[in-house]
Amino acid sequence: MPVVPVPKPENENERLDALRRYQILDTLPELAFDDVVRLAAYICEVPMSLIGFIDETRQWLKSKIGIEVAEAPRDLTFCAHTILQGGILEVPDATKDPRFKSNPAVTSALHTRFYAGVPLTTSEGYNLGTLCVIDRKPGELTDAQRTALEALARQVIAQLELRRYVADLEKLATTDGLTELTNIRTFRKLLSQKFSDCQVTKSPLSLVMLDVDRFKSYNDAYGHPAGDEVLRIIARIIRDTLGENQVGSRYGGEEFIIALPNYEREAALCWAEKLRRKIEGTRFPFSPVTVSLGVAEKSPLTAHDTDLLEQVDKALYTSKHRGRNCVTGFHEILSSVPSEVMRSALQILPPPEKTMLTQNQDQLTDVFNSTIEGWARLLSLRDDETAGHSDRVMEMSLRLAERMGLRERELMFVRWGALLHDIGKMGVPDEILLKPGPLNAEEWQVMRRHPGYAHSSLSHIEFLHPALDIPYCHHEKWDGTGYPQGLRGKDIPLMARIFAVVDVWDALRSDRPYRAGWSEPQVQEYIRDQSGTHFDPEIVTEFLLLLAGERSREVLARAA
Repeated sequence: MPVVPVPKPENENERLDALRRYQILDTLPELAFDDVVRLAAYICEVPMSLIGFIDETRQWLKSKIGIEVAEAPRDLTFCAHTILQGGILEVPDATKDPRFKSNPAVTSALHTRFYAGVPLTTSEGYNLGTLCVIDRKPGELTDAQRTALEALARQVIAQLELRRYVADLEKLATTDGLTELTNIRTFRKLLSQKFSDCQVTKSPLSLVMLDVDRFKSYNDAYGHPAGDEVLRIIARIIRDTLGENQVGSRYGGEEFIIALPNYEREAALCWAEKLRRKIEGTRFPFSPVTVSLGVAEKSPLTAHDTDLLEQVDKALYTSKHRGRNCVTGFHEILSSVPSEVMRSALQILPPPEKTMLTQNQDQLTDVFNSTIEGWARLLSLRDDETAGHSDRVMEMSLRLAERMGLRERELMFVRWGALLHDIGKMGVPDEILLKPGPLNAEEWQVMRRHPGYAHSSLSHIEFLHPALDIPYCHHEKWDGTGYPQGLRGKDIPLMARIFAVVDVWDALRSDRPYRAGWSEPQVQEYIRDQSGTHFDPEIVTEFLLLLAGERSREVLARAA
């Protein structure tokens, strides 16, 4: 005999809306609800009890005892009948009740006979579900049991109200009141966690920062309520654009920030450009609105999530100064000066790899040497010591590399890498780079980023890739305690191992504002002591032999 569909409450739509507001469906088990069903089963002396909520098509069980299923079709449940009335529904023997005698719960292995259910009624009068007790034999509740079951049902509603109250408090604590996006305090916590996760999984992470163009003028012209509406509209666009695991936040004032886990730089730039166009194409009250955006990707430059925030902020700042209503990647800032120089050269010259067999080989190589020397001179405009140091270490590195058997083509990259070894310091603030005394721990943390700056600014220039081993890796150490990657032994590129010895040798011999230069014997003794820890032992041996040979030639020349 088919089961007759159960009528729905007259206020069904409102009841479902109320149920959704509690956000209880499909949630994890909670001890407070589990305790209620245990008490209900104990008090009513039955083996089964449940708390179930009725949505459009099913009864979903929040908590249960003695029952295996997690949900059931709505029309097949006793509870669908219970929510139709104002008080307790008691069925002493389901086999004798025409509403239930053909119900699968009665005719199947469950063998339901006795049922008593109390509607879970909100203060507005909506029956969301039931608290019920079930037995496999006929039965009847005592007055005390009915009273207790009704009291427990009220406790379920009280627990629901408490959950919603806590959820509202959490929302207030984590959400920006105007835009309903995540507030910046919560965003920073989430970003820190996502950054750590990406470090472990070695997956990409990008940030997008957005600023409303000329927002103050809009506020001045149309009033702050109109400005607030602009922020709400932009927040809604951001919210509608966010994908899974992405987080958007109001960063402050008219700025917003979005975290894009698993997005590499190009994908993040594309995402940001789509967002820019969507906002530009939206109708705003009174007048059109545009935004400027910055993009930064986690890279060797970003040891911490705060570094990534600084980078995306600088990228946004650049967009605003480029004329607004555009997207700028942080990598463009680092590479802008050398890239412009290189692009000028490449307008008339192909990369040297493609021209080494032409009749103009020497001329082309000279041009590229001059260009790279020009880049190295850019740093000397900030730091007077750099130019002389770069020239000296370049010449000595070439001699040591030649002694180590590097070929002519490799020597060209040693030359370029040595000249560019400090180019990353262009990204270091003046107050740190030019500080007259020793750096503190925080300043060293900033200074140690310069190899990453060099890599980011030059890695997109294909023909320079072999030369990047020196500016990127010359602070790595043989024992693995160096930076930025912590490479060990021969995992460190050969050119970087060669240059590291020469770089320290020249730096220690040179005067600094906070110390006098060491004597040549002191420097050589230090390098000898650091063999096998800081430096490649084989290269140290060859370097000391090189110095000894040059000293012998000087003695012979003076004697002659």
